[in-house]
Amino acid sequence: MAQAREYGLTKYIANDADDFVRQVDELRAISQKRITDASVELGHVTYLSEDIVALRREEQKISRELFAARKRHTEMLQLMKTMGEYDKSLQIQLDRLDISTWLRSNMVERNILPIFQPSHEKVIDDVNALCDAIEQIESTTREMDVVPAAFEREMQIVQEQIQEHADKLEAIQNRIKAESQSLAIHREESYTLESISRFLGRIDAAVNTYERIGTDSELQTKLDETNSRIKQLKKEVNESEIQRKLDYALSYLRTEMGKILAQLDVEHPEDPVDFVIKDLTVRVKNRTGRDDYLWEIGSASNWLSYHISLILALQHFFQSKSSVNVPNFVIFDQPSQVYFPRTRYSLDEAEAQLNDDDKNAVRKIFETLSAFVKIAKFDIQIIVTEHADDDIWGNIPDSKIHLVEKWRNSVKLVPVEWLEE
Repeated sequence: MAQAREYGLTKYIANDADDFVRQVDELRAISQKRITDASVELGHVTYLSEDIVALRREEQKISRELFAARKRHTEMLQLMKTMGEYDKSLQIQLDRLDISTWLRSNMVERNILPIFQPSHEKVIDDVNALCDAIEQIESTTREMDVVPAAFEREMQIVQEQIQEHADKLEAIQNRIKAESQSLAIHREESYTLESISRFLGRIDAAVNTYERIGTDSELQTKLDETNSRIKQLKKEVNESEIQRKLDYALSYLRTEMGKILAQLDVEHPEDPVDFVIKDLTVRVKNRTGRDDYLWEIGSASNWLSYHISLILALQHFFQSKSSVNVPNFVIFDQPSQVYFPRTRYSLDEAEAQLNDDDKNAVRKIFETLSAFVKIAKFDIQIIVTEHADDDIWGNIPDSKIHLVEKWRNSVKLVPVEWLEE
């Protein structure tokens, strides 16, 4: 538009208040003009220089606004990072204080631990104080789980402002480049009739292209729908918040798996373990600092222990820390098969063929499952189908294990009467 004004083809001055259609109408009118309509006058020639100066001022203004929005966005990201670190510090405090709940449960169930006999009342008071601290920290952790909706909306607004300012700055800089190049061209050629004719030809071609596409065309309709969908999704999806929640979930699973592995038959229960979402597997950092994936770790007993710990940790997370609806029951089918596979036993001789180490390992599984149900602060049911008999799982103290049926001597998982009917 500035070049058309320089050639004397229009007196129209575009401003931010004018809509796109108004500017297109003016370009359409310019495209209908002839070379003879052009007039090179002092006011027309100096207008381009004045326009560049105005664009420079606008560029500086938008640049400052973009910098301010980017600075605010950086501060908000830093705040979210700090919240994530605070979450982790709370989790560390919970882990350190967790032993107090174990001590209190033992004091309640067994009256008092032998090592505390000399001053058991004072110890009870101290342990209760620790347990109260855990409840307070857990309450704080729950409050930190969700970033306020107002904060998320503000983050979206700032991101939209950054995009808007960036787009405006790019458009202004492109205009500055184009008009600066126009000034740099040999001025004796810029105002020739041939130059004006080429300019009118470009305007006419651009207007024809726009009219061919049309504001009501199918392409424009799809473009509007796509832009509307993108705008809606930006409101619903906050990538930084998603990443923060994902980091928290993985940290929580790591901690819970470590607690559970300490109770099972695994070679190095103290090695840090992570759940790898991308590969849906477990990764263990060994003592040398190397990361070993589950398929790189030998021993079926290790695989079983890692699977049990992950499944229980996921249940703990979904039932207590997540709003996702996940069924609150788990089914394990013959976890003891790792220690006495089918080729080594008949159904009636399974228990007799287990040595003491294998029996202890299988017992640990049932102790772990029973303890998980017992200490869980949510409803959870674990169903185990197993050949191991009650001489392994039947005498676990304060057990939450309940025998439903022994499928032997013609008693089957599917009742015979069902088949007869």
